[in-house]
Amino acid sequence: MISGDFAPQGYVKQHLKDVHLMLEQAQRVGQKLPLLEIHADALEACMRHGEGDKDNSVIIEEIRRRVL
Repeated sequence: MISGDFAPQGYVKQHLKDVHLMLEQAQRVGQKLPLLEIHADALEACMRHGEGDKDNSVIIEEIRRRVL
């Protein structure tokens, strides 16, 4: 994250798919997962910025976009 090297070891788009599966299952059983919903929102923003094929650590860029 510090060096800005977001060479993929785990992809944002793959992680977001998994997060959506978790949210779907939680909804099915009536379980709220508010922090996972925030995480999904941040990953979706990364996708909108064309970062889906980058490593999951690129989420730091979305955090920076939100803070700065």
